[in-house]
Amino acid sequence: MGEIFYHQRYQLKKKSLIQIIFITIAMIACIKVALSGAGTSSDSFENTVDSVRPAIVRVEGNDIYGSGIILSMEENKIWIATTMHFLEVCQEPLVTFWDGVEANGTMEYESNEYDLGIISVPIEEIGVEGTAAYLCAKMDPEAYARAETGDSMFLLGSAENPAEDFYTGTIENTWCTVPDFPEIMLLSNCEAVPGMSGCGTFDEDGNLIGMLVGGNQAGEAVSLPLIDLQEVLAQILTSS
Repeated sequence: MGEIFYHQRYQLKKKSLIQIIFITIAMIACIKVALSGAGTSSDSFENTVDSVRPAIVRVEGNDIYGSGIILSMEENKIWIATTMHFLEVCQEPLVTFWDGVEANGTMEYESNEYDLGIISVPIEEIGVEGTAAYLCAKMDPEAYARAETGDSMFLLGSAENPAEDFYTGTIENTWCTVPDFPEIMLLSNCEAVPGMSGCGTFDEDGNLIGMLVGGNQAGEAVSLPLIDLQEVLAQILTSS
């Protein structure tokens, strides 16, 4: 059993989105691997992680911080997903890309159904040439459909620095209900730290399978499934 908290600087602050959740689950041991600082790297994941770093950003503002995922790069804008519980506090965050470049973001979409918001960064903020350093996360519905309980996965987020917080684990369930979460979620056995909310949940091949929205000290991670991210992105791109 574990108490689910949202990964924020004020992780246990009492507000409507902070919920006490108890999950009965047969725990599978998680392996924590840090690719920066004093941590060690994993040979099996190192190349894959490096290939997806350009899709991960850090978002911050109003003394809080979180992570984000580049979903699409259009002619004039970069579209980034992050959590709505972050954007409730900061609607115009500073976005820091994996290479340290900073730009101002603006909230473009607020989901009424998911803990999900979409922000945009104008291409003119970083220049067309600058976008060559960034990538959209790989979103393959077939890869998500193939994911099974026990498969290896990893989280890549930006708690301290952009795209430097890396944790590995295993998938528990790709499509399940979690008490007090109104939507269907992706559940993993994987550690995470405050500030990683909004980060990418990836399979072992680097395919995006979800976005982290919550976790706990017992090593359980709750993510919004890929199909929900794709649904929202399609709505935005169609309307824009």
